[in-house]
Amino acid sequence: MIFDQGLGDLFVVRVAGNVVGGIELDSVIYSALVLQSSVILVLGHENCGAVKAVIDGDGKKVPYVAKLIEPAVKTEKKKNPPFILEACVKRNAINMKNLLLENSILKGLVKDNKLSIHAGYYNLESGVVDLIEESSFLDKLNR
Repeated sequence: MIFDQGLGDLFVVRVAGNVVGGIELDSVIYSALVLQSSVILVLGHENCGAVKAVIDGDGKKVPYVAKLIEPAVKTEKKKNPPFILEACVKRNAINMKNLLLENSILKGLVKDNKLSIHAGYYNLESGVVDLIEESSFLDKLNR
């Protein structure tokens, strides 16, 4: 349903690695304040090339994006799970969600129940989007 929307039904900020820098943050704030968006979804996806570049040490090709992805890769590489790319994409989506929640404007809208912010993972093959919450994500990795 979410991908079958008309023009103006969604406010989309697309960027490599689903990172949140200054321009993306301002865009999200604009969407929440001016357009009164009620849900923000930070959506990582299967086989993300930007995250893979950082894992493979090719972050020099996208230095600003890589800098924002590196904390997720460092965290997940320490654990060395069998699905490192998927784990890093999910960790990055959670990190970016948490970064949005640190913003005082967005935090206030969440507190007032005018906005919710989520992280998700898009499976390109199946088309399924799974919402990921930090606690359930960590539980799965530690099994």
